[in-house]
Amino acid sequence: MKLSDDIYLTLKWVCLLAIPTVTFITSVSDALNFPYGSQCAAVVSALGVFAGTVIKISTDNYYNSQSDKD
Repeated sequence: MKLSDDIYLTLKWVCLLAIPTVTFITSVSDALNFPYGSQCAAVVSALGVFAGTVIKISTDNYYNSQSDKD
């Protein structure tokens, strides 16, 4: 699977910037006793793992296709 540059950069942004907000979500939900705060944090973490996996697969495929051209 190869991703377009736009999709790749979006997923990379999500992994590097949006997913670390799990710490914020957890801290605020615990401090303010929000219902389902830990469940929301778990879902965001799982999405981060999935996005990271997709990025890794796409990156490996890209570099493999570049080495095939050499």
